[in-house]
Amino acid sequence: MSYILEFRRARPDDVAAVREAPTPEAVRERGEFAASIDHSSSGGEWFRHELLGRLAAAVLGGETVEHLLNRGGAAEESYPSVGWLSADEVAAALNDAGSLPEGTAAEDAKAVGTIVDALRSAARSGQGLVTVYG
Repeated sequence: MSYILEFRRARPDDVAAVREAPTPEAVRERGEFAASIDHSSSGGEWFRHELLGRLAAAVLGGETVEHLLNRGGAAEESYPSVGWLSADEVAAALNDAGSLPEGTAAEDAKAVGTIVDALRSAARSGQGLVTVYG
C-alpha cells in the first residue's frame, strides 16, 4: 500500500471552503493539482519524521509542515488527513525559507524540492495551498 501527500493550489475562497469542510473531497474539488509525493506504508514513519519533520521543516519551518499535513482536526496518524496554507502563509513560508541540512541525500532533497515548488506555484498565482495525505 502506498500513501500520497497531494498539493493543490486554491484561491482564497476555496481555501476557506476547505477550512470549513476539511475533507479529501473538498480538497480535490476546490484545488488545482500542483504536485504530489508518495511513500510505501513501510516508509511512513521515515516520511513523516525524517523527510517532513526534519528536512522539510528545516526549509519551511515545523509549523508550516504541520499545517500542510493535518489542519483539519483528524487524530494524529489518522488517514486521510487534510491541510492548508493561506496565500499569506505560503508567501511567508517562502520568504522565511531556510536550507536543507548539509549531506541531505539527493532523493530526499528532490522530495523537499517538490514541496517547495508546490508552494512557489501557489505563490506565483497569489493562491493558497490545500493538501490531502493518505
